[in-house]
This record gives sequence, C-alpha cells and structure tokens, in this order.
Amino acid sequence: MPKYFDDQKQLIANSTSELVLYFQSLSGNVAAYDVPVTLPCPATAIVQVKSTGVVPKFLYLDSPVPKNKIYPQLLQSDTVDLSPLCNNSTVANLPVTPDCGTVVCYTFTLAAPNCGTVVFISGYDQYLTLTPTTSGGWALYGDIKSSVTPQGVVTLNISVINSGITTHTSFTTEDILSISANGVPNHPFTLLSASHPNMPPSSVLDILHIGGTVRYTGYETSITPLGVVIEIFNINYNINN
Repeated sequence: MPKYFDDQKQLIANSTSELVLYFQSLSGNVAAYDVPVTLPCPATAIVQVKSTGVVPKFLYLDSPVPKNKIYPQLLQSDTVDLSPLCNNSTVANLPVTPDCGTVVCYTFTLAAPNCGTVVFISGYDQYLTLTPTTSGGWALYGDIKSSVTPQGVVTLNISVINSGITTHTSFTTEDILSISANGVPNHPFTLLSASHPNMPPSSVLDILHIGGTVRYTGYETSITPLGVVIEIFNINYNINN
C-alpha cells in the first residue's frame, strides 16, 4: 500500500483513496478523483485534481526522500490522451528512472487559460450525457465529465445545482438528472453513504434501470450563493451487473 507525503514531508495519505480525500479536503478544491486509465508505462495511480486554491508543489511516494518526488502535470482541459506522460517509455522499454514518475498528479487551475474544465480522460472510453431534471429546478454545475468503458464500467461524476433552493434542505427521492443510454445499468443500482466518502451521512443515491433516472435522498453536499449543490464524484458500477 503506497504512502504519500506533501512537499513539507508530512504524511497525508496511506493509500491512493486517502490521497483523493486529501485533495478533496484542500481549500479551493473543485474536484478530485482517481482516474482508472491504463498507461503504457507503470503507474501506481493517476489522480485528477481541479482546484482554485493551492496544491502541493510536489509529493513524495512511500518516503520523503528526494528520489521519491512526484511532480504534478498541468494539462489543458481538452487533453484526451495521457500516454505522452510516459515520455515514450513502456513496460517493455522502461528507462531506469522514467521521467513520468511512478505516480502522476495533474492539476487544473481555473485561472489558467484553457484549464477551466475537468476532463475524465480515456482514449477508449465513451462519455456519458447527463441531463439535469430542469422541471425540478436542477442544472449542471460545471462541466464535470463521466465515462463508461467498453466493458461497461461506469465512472459517474454528479455535479448539479438548484438555484431555487438556498437553505439547508433534506431531499426525499429527488430526481436530479438522467443518464444517457450507454450508462444505464441493466438492473437498479443503489449507493449508500456508508459505501462512499463523498456522500452526506444517511444519504442514498438510486439509478433506475429504465430511463436512467438518478434519484437522491439526503442533504445537499454544499450551499453556494447561487443555490444548493449536490456533488458526488467517482461513483462506480457495471451496467452489466
């Protein structure tokens, strides 16, 4: 299990999932998740971060010594191919010290040109189309991408806002959006807050197998001056199950 240290040599995570939670907890965080993409060179993990705040200048993997430094990579929002991060190295042709590092962390900063959109990156996966339930006052909150692999594995990232509600609110089986046909599960899918770190306590998310409607029960994840927001990232399921 990898360990991660920040640029001050402080232990920040004992696993990749904890590293994602660390980035999600930083001031100015917009989104952070583990990207399940296979690179042609070895990679312990790929963590995608979108932030308006300050992130570590570099990380250390396993121990805070110079040779274990991992540097972030800043990519444009329309990047769809991550293989250049390997600098032409592969598993079969790997330099002794690959420039791409063991772990790649890359950061989107809203202030930087062409970096305002989080892209869920894969050269082979399909994007999902998410349609907010406008009749209930919901709209998409940012351009957060979701995808499905050829094997039917979905990574769903939900980010919706309701400008008609500006106070702490508990929702009951609220239809917030629907998923395009390529991401609709063959059987109903239910996710409980106990199984997902981004969900408020005692909340439930259901995806219907007919129509792909997403229903949410629980409190909003945040309140902004523009309305209440429900954001749940890195929801994984297989449409064939």
